[in-house]
Formats: sequence, C-alpha cells, structure tokens
Amino acid sequence: MKIRFRVKTWWGLMLCVCGPRGLVAGRDAVIADYLRVVTPDRALFWHAFKSLSTVTLDVDGDGRLERLVTFNGVGGRYGSTWEVYALDGGGHRKLKGPEQGVVFRADRFFVGYVEEVKAHCLLAYHPGKGGGDLEAYLRSGDAMVVRQLPPLDFEKAGDRVIYDKYFRGPDEGHAHRSLVEHPVREMKLDELQQEGYDLVSIDAARRSRAQVDAAVKGLPAHQQLIQPSQSAPVVPGNKDAERHRVEEGQESR
Repeated sequence: MKIRFRVKTWWGLMLCVCGPRGLVAGRDAVIADYLRVVTPDRALFWHAFKSLSTVTLDVDGDGRLERLVTFNGVGGRYGSTWEVYALDGGGHRKLKGPEQGVVFRADRFFVGYVEEVKAHCLLAYHPGKGGGDLEAYLRSGDAMVVRQLPPLDFEKAGDRVIYDKYFRGPDEGHAHRSLVEHPVREMKLDELQQEGYDLVSIDAARRSRAQVDAAVKGLPAHQQLIQPSQSAPVVPGNKDAERHRVEEGQESR
C-alpha cells in the first residue's frame, strides 16, 4: 500500500512539473503550434527567422482573448502578417484569416470600439506619404475579416483627429498608444531554444536555403550548409512586407 502510494505521488509530481505528454513545462502551446505548422507563405522567409513576437488581445470585445503571433519584428512599412489563435477553455485554435492576412505594425494599432466601423475590432494604421491607410480586422466566428476604411490625409483636420483618437500616445514620451496599452512580447531564437521549443522547421528551412544558394553558385552543397546555430540574413518576415517595401521604392523614384 505504501509503495503504491509513493508511485502515484511520484507520477502526480511528474505531471505537475512536465505537464501533459509532448509539452515542456512553461511552454506556450500557441507558440509551439506556430513554430510547428508553417504556412507556405511564411515558409518563403522561414530560413531568416530571428525572433518571434506575440500579443494577447480581446479583438472583438466579447471578454475572451485571442493570441496573435508573428516573426521578425514589425516588418515593413505596412507591418507583419500575424496569425490569430482563439483561446477557449484552456485550449486554442487558429482562426482563418482574410486572403492578404492580418497585417499591422506592432507600434501602430488600436483595439477597442471604433466609431467609424461601429464595432469593437483591431484597427491597423499603415503609414503613407502625408497620411496613411486604415484597415479594421473583425472576428466573425472562427475567421478574421478585414474592412477597408477611407485613407487618412493629414492636410485635413478631421483626418488628423481620427489618427490622434486611436493611435497617439498618452504623452510626449509615448509616441504610439499601442506600445503602452498592448506591448508586444518578443522572443529571440536562442530564448525559444532555451525554453524547449521545437525549432526543427527553422533548421530545415536554413539547410534547404543553403542548398539552393550552393546550387546557384555552383559550389558543393556540403561547403555551403548553414548550421542551426548560425544567423541567417535579415529579410522581411512576410510577402506583404516585401511587397510594400517594393512599393515604397517605386514611390520614391
């Protein structure tokens, strides 16, 4: 009886420390899923993974939280493409996004009731010359939908008022409101590794990219392989950022 009790006690302690099978203590299941399931669009730049960013928000104001995840920071002028997970009853599920993805900058978004949309949503501001574009992201069941708003022209006093209402910081020391109200957590690659996340997909992407580069250069592949511990070149974290960077270059000509 005593031995049986000790075995049960030991097993209970192990569950408390390690959690369910397949999970590491303290590991975030949403982050683990994001790193494990790589979408085709994201795979294009996965070899250049530097860091992962997360933020937890109540996108639609129903009192239940969503977790948003992206990689390689803010991205381009328009921002990064974020994947959205619903958090329900201790579990999570990825929400389907609009065709172009949920795209916003970590320092230029607002979450709350938006009068121009007549709904609680995530409002993204994409800076532009003399103004910028506005996109509202709303949750509809298990999907995120986007609604385009009229662009802002800062030569119009009313448009400047709209910008200040949703994005201006509370004081001169905080230029952007979102940095104060919804700070984004960034985790570097080595931090993810230390916390026990599975980085196999990143390592595989780096090796694949190295083999492609070697083939282009006409050199033996074994001389060009990039080891997982080495840093990859910095490139935008998504195709939207790259597309908008090209557009910026065209505008400046």
